[in-house]
Amino acid sequence: MTAQRKSTVAGRAVDAAQRPANASLCGGFMPYFVYKIGHLNVLEQMDAAPGFKEAKAKATELRTQLAPDSGETIRIIFAATELEAEDLLSRPSEPRPMMLGDD
Repeated sequence: MTAQRKSTVAGRAVDAAQRPANASLCGGFMPYFVYKIGHLNVLEQMDAAPGFKEAKAKATELRTQLAPDSGETIRIIFAATELEAEDLLSRPSEPRPMMLGDD
């Protein structure tokens, strides 16, 4: 009988079969990346976390350290790699659909 391999991420034991195939960071899981976006949309990775709760706590902490008029923002992005995260953050956002109605 073979034993299943388990890994521990953020204190949680997880079966190897539960991990996504393309996840290689943060103990085998796709991480949440925390980025600071500066002037001219310069991206600076601040942290990577295995779960949203940890990433949100880090982002909240970093946001309290920003000066209100700095023009910098803190964003959380879920991606397989740093390259994918930066690609997603660099894309222009699509405009939100407007509510069109009979006026």
